[in-house]
Amino acid sequence: MVCGSTECKVPSCMNRAKSRGFCWSHGGGTKCKEEKCEKIAISNGLCWAHGGGKRCAVEGCMRQAYERTDNLCNNHFQERQHSATAATEGETANWHPDDEEKPPPMDQ
Repeated sequence: MVCGSTECKVPSCMNRAKSRGFCWSHGGGTKCKEEKCEKIAISNGLCWAHGGGKRCAVEGCMRQAYERTDNLCNNHFQERQHSATAATEGETANWHPDDEEKPPPMDQ
């Protein structure tokens, strides 16, 4: 058990209890305030399907976003990562070791 937290009431479950003594997997957490929705609220009392959580920073994209991906959905984050890698590789693609000039510096 983690210091200062409670384990889920379900026997053999070692997850932290969120509310009512249960972890998210076993019904803990705050329920979405949308009528008849049984999902767990992420933010502002709403589950992701009803407007809780962050959306992708790309205009028109309504996918879920995360701080760890710079507020982009996974698709747009991967796209950006791929573009950055391709641009860096493209800078040295035309350079040959026999060239007198040094290759362009690689960005971090």
